[in-house]
Amino acid sequence: MRLFLSWAKPKKNSIILITMITINSIKMKLQNFAILILCILTITFNSCKKDQQTKTYVSGVVDNKLTGKLTQNIPIDIIECEGSPRKCLNTIQTVYTDTNGYYNTSFIAENRKSYKIAVGVNNILASIPYPYYYLVSSNISNTINFSRFPLAQFVLNTKVFRHDKNWFVISITSTDSDDSFYYEFYNGINPISDFDKTYNITFEAGRPYRLSVLFCNK
Repeated sequence: MRLFLSWAKPKKNSIILITMITINSIKMKLQNFAILILCILTITFNSCKKDQQTKTYVSGVVDNKLTGKLTQNIPIDIIECEGSPRKCLNTIQTVYTDTNGYYNTSFIAENRKSYKIAVGVNNILASIPYPYYYLVSSNISNTINFSRFPLAQFVLNTKVFRHDKNWFVISITSTDSDDSFYYEFYNGINPISDFDKTYNITFEAGRPYRLSVLFCNK
């Protein structure tokens, strides 16, 4: 058996069509390549933006809520918050109010974290407990003022006459609308003799409180 192969000369229009298809294919590849580069640049930019650090400023005054007097030497804490849900545990900076009750500070804020501010623990004015911290806005100048109750000593004398229970709990709770104050202590009762003891408690002066006592067996 013999096989014969024949070749026909292509027409001019066929060459033009093949050329156009090739050019269009190159254009599509270039467009796709450009889109890919654009996507890479966008991802890189967003990644850089997330890691961006900005300088944030915060200032204000602290006063005694009962007298209105500006108070010096009060610690102000800057607290870093991160995670989901947000955990505000790390104090990154502490500054103190000056002789005029004024504070002024700055810190570097990271985009993927949030920051809060609070009056720190001291023996003059009440500190601000979590979760009542104030939010600080990053990359701007913040003015945040604090008005806190002064601290005072509360002396509680106890005398127990009943001994059918061997344990007692005393709770002191604030009853106003400010951030809550709660203090609790407990002790065993001597079943042989009367139980006499004095407790010195630091509390916020000028606030209403409720005191409750619970007797129980433990």
